[in-house]
Amino acid sequence: VGDVRIGNEGNGTSIHMEGVTTFEQDVKFETGVEEKFQTLTGQSGVVDHNCNDGHIFYHTTPAGDITANITNLGLTQEYASNITIILNQGATARIVSAVQIGGSAQTINWQGGSAPTGTSNGIDSFSFTILNDGGSYVVLGQMVDFA
Repeated sequence: VGDVRIGNEGNGTSIHMEGVTTFEQDVKFETGVEEKFQTLTGQSGVVDHNCNDGHIFYHTTPAGDITANITNLGLTQEYASNITIILNQGATARIVSAVQIGGSAQTINWQGGSAPTGTSNGIDSFSFTILNDGGSYVVLGQMVDFA
C-alpha cells in the first residue's frame, strides 16, 4: 500500500487525537517524544497523582513521606504502564512509601526485596511498573538516586 501521510507540521498541518488511539502494528517515531509532567510542591501523606496530567510527577521539597494515590490510570486488563515520581530532596530525605490505585492500597514489590531509603539533598527517582493482571494490580517499584 505504501506510506500514507495524514499531517505534516512543516507545511502547517498537524493531527490532534483525543481519547484512546490503538495501533495494531509497530509505532515508529522519527523524532523525539515529549511527555507532560506535573510539579507538586511541599506534599506529604496521601497525594493524588492524576494520570490525566501525564505519568511523570516531580515533587519539590516534599514535607514528608508520600503515599502515591494513582488516579485516572485507566489501565486495561493484561496491559501495563509505568509511573515515575521524582523527589527533589531537602536536608531530610523522603520516600514514596506506599502506592494506591484509585484509593485502593497496593503491595509494592521492591527491587532487591526491601524499600529504599532517600538521598538527603539529592534527587530520587521512583519508578513503578504497574500491570493489570486480570483485574488485580502487580506493582514493581525501584528507586535510583542522583546526587
